[in-house]
Amino acid sequence: MYAVFDKNCSYPGTIKSMARQQNQIASLKMQAHKQLQANRLREAGELYHKACQLDPRDADAWHNVAYICLQLKNMRGAEVAARNAIAVNPKLPASYTVLGAALHSQHRYGEAIPVFEQGLQLKKKNPAVYNNLGNSYLEMGDPAEAIRCYRRAEKLKPEARYHSNLLMTLNYFEPENPTEVYEEHRRWGQQHGQPPKVKRKFGSIADVQRRLRIGYVSPDLREHPVACFLEPLLTSHDHDKFHITCYSAVASPDQTTARLRGLVDDWRNIFGEPDEQVIRQIRADGIDILVDLSGHTAGNRLKVFAQKPAPVQITYLGYPNTTGVPAIDYRLTDALTDPPGKSDRYHSEKLVRLPQGFLCYQPPANTPEVAPSPCVQNGYITFGSFNNLAKITPQVISTWAAILQELPDTRLLIKTRSFVDPGTRQQVQALLSEQGIDPARLELRGPNPSVAEHLRVYNEIDIALDTFPYNGTTTTCEALWMGVPVITRAGQTHAGRVGVSLLTQLQKEAWIAPDLQAYIAGAVTLAGRLSAKPPLARGPLRNAMAGSSLCNAAAFTKTIEEAYRKMWADWCSETAAKSQ
Repeated sequence: MYAVFDKNCSYPGTIKSMARQQNQIASLKMQAHKQLQANRLREAGELYHKACQLDPRDADAWHNVAYICLQLKNMRGAEVAARNAIAVNPKLPASYTVLGAALHSQHRYGEAIPVFEQGLQLKKKNPAVYNNLGNSYLEMGDPAEAIRCYRRAEKLKPEARYHSNLLMTLNYFEPENPTEVYEEHRRWGQQHGQPPKVKRKFGSIADVQRRLRIGYVSPDLREHPVACFLEPLLTSHDHDKFHITCYSAVASPDQTTARLRGLVDDWRNIFGEPDEQVIRQIRADGIDILVDLSGHTAGNRLKVFAQKPAPVQITYLGYPNTTGVPAIDYRLTDALTDPPGKSDRYHSEKLVRLPQGFLCYQPPANTPEVAPSPCVQNGYITFGSFNNLAKITPQVISTWAAILQELPDTRLLIKTRSFVDPGTRQQVQALLSEQGIDPARLELRGPNPSVAEHLRVYNEIDIALDTFPYNGTTTTCEALWMGVPVITRAGQTHAGRVGVSLLTQLQKEAWIAPDLQAYIAGAVTLAGRLSAKPPLARGPLRNAMAGSSLCNAAAFTKTIEEAYRKMWADWCSETAAKSQ
């Protein structure tokens, strides 16, 4: 930890001693620079810090300390050093960037935003800062402002990741014109996803019956929602007929990573690897079908897919929309989330609709037991939502407020990672207060340290309220597994119809509302049923879910494998036709 510098302090000394000191500082900084070039960050940081101790007025040295702390994930150290740099030189825009990033990483989004904005006042054309600012707005539940920032970043520098952030955030809104959203995805494909001009020949043998080599590519092969739905598939694959390889772009592997690794035939760590190297590896592995599991979410490798390293390419699971990448052939979905005749024209991929739903959920190990509805003990109904704050739009807030106004004795518990930041909690509380909801009826909580503790909080709510137009996925499955009924509203896009797919598999169509009025009425009606004596039992919901197609890994995997076989057979037929 570094002390905060007082810019008003003075340092007496002779001219000669000051000259020696300056030479020593210059030497330290030169050594530090060499260490930095050699990627020896800790050594470089120590040398820069020594220079700061000799001359606390050296803003550049403080900035370098801050930057190195940021790279080493020492966010508090980065914050203090960046503040020291700014205290010495308030016109150093890069130090505002580092300070904002350090604050954001400490979940202090409300503090990060004005810092980023100060940096932009000094250097207006800074795409990275606009991107970071957008990230902070998104965490504070303001996707509209985040979109403005991402558009600005992408305009200043048409970089793939800035554009992907923009595309991801567009999903938080019901599009007035779906064609515009589709064209924005296609623009990404045109700019960053064009296939090679010279078509590569594949080493794959066009044999319909042989053992196929399947590759899954993801940055989320760790404790992450994607893993909850991928693990049952990896567990149930028929390895006599399919050779499975995972290409892991995980920055920080964990126990889930290790567990998934034990389920597959081969595992490749591609985090930080250049696209061309990853492409060479996929081709060397002889992958027949390559599956993208991230779409435009963080850490994606869509630029790898754009170069068509495998004969058949699919996008699935991690992203609720088209990729816009011409080289990706198919997208796995179902008829409820993407109704035939409505969704196809908004996809660059061919939609393959799985018959029993596009998801298979694996509950975490050692989940808590289902508890009785808390209203029995509390004497009132508690509604709840554990979704990402960006999904809790102003329209969602006003709808939930309408439910609470209809039922004046009820409470609302919202739990999301963004509530680590006190400013974000205050902002959401203020929004609900504006809707006439007494803060005493609200409980706003941050994340729990473990999955088991997170799931146990579901025992404190009676009814889960789904978000819209971007539904919950993992959160809905978790609520249902914990015996908590979920009210959802059917939207117009895939993101807004996931709840329809999940609840239909459990034969709970009564909890699906076609519009906002029905959503409010459904919540009120269900609250009345739960308040009855005796209340509805919660245990049967978990049992029904366990016995449904939503948790039948073997049957689900078989439908996936049949889809892979059909895609492969089509490729073999096309290859044979071209060779004639």
